[in-house]
Amino acid sequence: MYNEDKIKELTEENAKLKEELQDTKDHLKKYTAPSYKKDYYEKNKDVIKERNNKYKTNTNYKPTPEQVKLYNQRAYLQRKERKYTDYSTVLIAWVMKTKIPYLEQGIRTLLFL
Repeated sequence: MYNEDKIKELTEENAKLKEELQDTKDHLKKYTAPSYKKDYYEKNKDVIKERNNKYKTNTNYKPTPEQVKLYNQRAYLQRKERKYTDYSTVLIAWVMKTKIPYLEQGIRTLLFL
C-alpha cells in the first residue's frame, strides 16, 4: 500500500518535472537558437554588408596585423575542415555503396568503426 502510493507520487512528480523541463527548453530555444535571426541575415545580407562597410569608412577602422593573422588563420582552418569533411563523406558513401570488401574494411580501420 505504502509502496504503491509512493510509486504513484514519484511517477506524477516525474511527469511534472519532464513537462517543466520541456517548457524550459522551448523557452530557452527562443533565445539561444532563433531561426528568425538567421533568416533575417540571409535576406538582408547586402544591406548588412553595406552598413558594415559604411561604418568602417566613417570610423577609419583598420584591423591590427595580429587580428588579420587571426582572421586568416581561422578562415584557413574552416576551409580545410570543410574540404576534408566533404571529401571524406563522399568517399565513405561511395565505398559503402559499391560494397567492395577490402575498401570497406580499409575505410572502417581508418575511421575506427
